[in-house]
Amino acid sequence: MAEIWHAYDKNLNKMSDLELIRGEVIPEDVYHWVFEVIITDARP
Repeated sequence: MAEIWHAYDKNLNKMSDLELIRGEVIPEDVYHWVFEVIITDARP
């Protein structure tokens, strides 16, 4: 099963008429949000 991503325009508005599929080429001026969260525990 393919991993489907939301597509956004250059103003970060969701493009409801377009879905991106992981591994396929993303069209010019179309974006996909990526977040990386690192949680650390400073307790001894």
